[in-house]
Amino acid sequence: MANDVSYAYNIDKLQIRRESGHVNSDLVNIGSYAEGCLCIVHTSDGRWETFIGQRSEKDELHVWDTEEDACIYFLGRVAWREWHD
Repeated sequence: MANDVSYAYNIDKLQIRRESGHVNSDLVNIGSYAEGCLCIVHTSDGRWETFIGQRSEKDELHVWDTEEDACIYFLGRVAWREWHD
């Protein structure tokens, strides 16, 4: 029996969670750099970056080959920041 439910993590799902209030919008930015935020960005070379925007720099930069890997890491960091800030 086919299972039509997708458990894959992607940017669209992150955006829905942010817009629904499940993620503190003041702490994260999806798709571009933002000062003082945890960011996730799809780069021109097809990779994904996660980082914290600090003084116009990408602090704690991680580069990912897949959208899902980047999103899983991003969600973990969001949870950690919300519990520890």
